[in-house]
Amino acid sequence: MTEQRQQQPNILFIHTDQQRADSLACYGNRVVRTPHLDQLAQEGVLFENAHCTHPLCMPSRATLLTGRYNRAHKLYRNGIPLREEETTIAELLKQRGYRTGLIGKAHFTPYTGDPALHPEAVQVNNGVSHDDCWAYWSQFQGPYYGFDHVQMSMGHGSYGMYGGHYGLWVHREHPEHVRLFAQDAALEPTDPRYPSWKSAVPLELHSSTWITEKTIEFIDGASGDADQPFYAWVGFQEPHEPFNPPKPYCDMYRPEDMPLPVRRAGEWGEQPPSHVGHYLNRGHWASISEEKEREIIAHYYGNVTLVDDCIGRIVEALKQRGLYDNTIIVFTSDHGEWLGDHSLWLKGAVHTRGLTRVPLIVRWPGVASEGRRVSSVASLIDVVPTLLDAAGADPLPYGVQGTTLRHVAAGETKGNRSYALIEHRHEPYHLNLEIEGEANVINKTSTEFHMKSIITDQYRFTYMPSYTYAECFDLEKDPEELHNLWPDLLKPSVRERLFQMMLDALIETEDPLPRRQWIV
Repeated sequence: MTEQRQQQPNILFIHTDQQRADSLACYGNRVVRTPHLDQLAQEGVLFENAHCTHPLCMPSRATLLTGRYNRAHKLYRNGIPLREEETTIAELLKQRGYRTGLIGKAHFTPYTGDPALHPEAVQVNNGVSHDDCWAYWSQFQGPYYGFDHVQMSMGHGSYGMYGGHYGLWVHREHPEHVRLFAQDAALEPTDPRYPSWKSAVPLELHSSTWITEKTIEFIDGASGDADQPFYAWVGFQEPHEPFNPPKPYCDMYRPEDMPLPVRRAGEWGEQPPSHVGHYLNRGHWASISEEKEREIIAHYYGNVTLVDDCIGRIVEALKQRGLYDNTIIVFTSDHGEWLGDHSLWLKGAVHTRGLTRVPLIVRWPGVASEGRRVSSVASLIDVVPTLLDAAGADPLPYGVQGTTLRHVAAGETKGNRSYALIEHRHEPYHLNLEIEGEANVINKTSTEFHMKSIITDQYRFTYMPSYTYAECFDLEKDPEELHNLWPDLLKPSVRERLFQMMLDALIETEDPLPRRQWIV
């Protein structure tokens, strides 16, 4: 093994979809069972107060891919393709000799985009014929945003059968099971108004199982060359809705044992802000029963444990191949899930901690202090700089924002930032747009607005200038965010300090690109 190989560890970047930090036992959850992630936390560093940069799938994933804030990479809501001129971590690591692989969910471009331009738009529900769709996925293996090896799964539930390598595999190898992905094939009767059911899909055919096996295949292919490290982007689709775990996970947690969501009667006032009112009354969520709430939480936890078991299989594969001690493992999620807290479900433009706070575990052999827990605020903007640092990129490429977590992980410093910035640019869909499940779509409101939040070790401050609306919670005294201090209770000195910090954050995080030429 060469000296360069010893200095360049393998990088396994595992992320889930829509997973809140407190859905793991190592984050204090006393119901859910996550032994494999708990073990990773014991062997590495757990960030207790990590937040995404935008609580929607595509904007957050673009940041995890580029190491740049949303207003820098310009992907500020779902439905916008990541610009091809953006430089991704896969491209940067490939320049340093890494073999790059993307397995599972990517969502870098819209599923309903132009199929002639974007692979993820090649789906049978997007104007592409069945024959053309599966012919395309039969031959497409990459490259894609710097990844030379690509095995993608698309969407969630039955949506995953419209395209992608996983959909192709099910249609070709197990066509008789395609129908089982729909809600009407559930193992038990279910209320079709809510995306929650016991999936009839066999565990061996589930997307999480497929992603796990494809990841192990990639590791096997990469381990054949001792002088070339690998970088694997592994995107699990759970526990994002629909909340539909397969057996045995659909029966793993009893609904009656599930804690109810956190909320306070009247916390939104007699007349909730219009953007909040949209989410409170979206679809049938306003009339959801306590029984259904407990069921959804039980299914959500079932999906969490399903992914945990899959991660255990991947870790075991690394150990069996002698790669574990030279592999950095980072586990996180693109954003959280309201899960009924504050009477809100799914996700959207209300920056509660359940939605923006995500798990972040870094196992970095030889660097991270084992079992260390970091309480200071952290941000997913720092994931790309951390992985580039591990690969020996010093200094960081121009345009990459954020800073490495090396010194925090090693216990040399308490934290690497005073705030986490969260951005949100809400653009409504056209009011006449007719789409399936229209009442439940995230952006089905008539007003465009911008929202910014900063999270510090003590406060969460959210400001919406177009609504002259703000929220401020003292997270030390009110960690469940039940009492908004902004209208009447916040001291003027604290208001001034938070506004100043917000201004500093917006100035400090401006896009440095394009880089100027040093010509006089």
